Amino acid sequence: MRFTLVLNREFIILECEKQIKKYPNAKYKKFNTLQEAEAFVKEGNNKKVFGNSTRETPISKYISSKQQNTSSVWTDGSSINNGQHGAKAGIGVYWGKDDPRNISERLPGPRQTNNRAEIMAVIRALETCPDNNIPLEIRTDSQYVINAYKSWIPKWEKNNKWKASNNKDVENKELFQRLMKLVRARNAEVTIEYVQGHVGVQENEEADQLAKLGAFMDTVDDLYDYGDDETEIKRQHTILQYFQTITDESSPPSIVENSQILLNNFEYNKNILAKDDSN
Repeated sequence: MRFTLVLNREFIILECEKQIKKYPNAKYKKFNTLQEAEAFVKEGNNKKVFGNSTRETPISKYISSKQQNTSSVWTDGSSINNGQHGAKAGIGVYWGKDDPRNISERLPGPRQTNNRAEIMAVIRALETCPDNNIPLEIRTDSQYVINAYKSWIPKWEKNNKWKASNNKDVENKELFQRLMKLVRARNAEVTIEYVQGHVGVQENEEADQLAKLGAFMDTVDDLYDYGDDETEIKRQHTILQYFQTITDESSPPSIVENSQILLNNFEYNKNILAKDDSN
């Protein structure tokens, strides 16, 4: 069944009538307003007739899929002399060509391993996606991150026991927990998918180059507060209250959009609060 949705304008109506007459089983329907037409589509009047058979076509599904965009980002980690004394690691986050959110940074902290760089790159991707209502797809060539996110972390959390199969403490536990807090802070779904590295996938290659450049940057301290949950929750609440006072209806959209990014960096927020109190 073919539907033609038009507004109540005679010259359009005549043209639409002419167009549908050439199709078998076509149905012509007139609407006085665009809102009526949209409501008709959303109500599920979406049967398609093929000969004597009828099947349902989820028109609303196609409408929602167009309206609900998914953000995609590519991440990578790099470590020069990985596992050795004097190793240097960098992180790369690639959103797209000339995107201001693209990141090339040195891995913070003294432990400069490739695995930590891979996790941190995913963390930074989450921190630079300000709209929590858009589904986020993170693409990485790290099987370590993929396995942790999809398999290991759910088991560790379910058992409330962050122990590896050899009964030793999980390496990089604090980074994984930081990652999961960011994931759960979002309203929309976060997926982390595998992309094969070094096979010519342009976005992956860009993330790889950003990570390699980051490894040559100056060392930086890890200023993130990995304190206990109670302290962290209180700090988040204090910062959230502050941002609620500056993100009213009169605030520029950029402030509102970036408030979540700022919430994810406690040291930066504490500096903002200190400056505000001193004014």
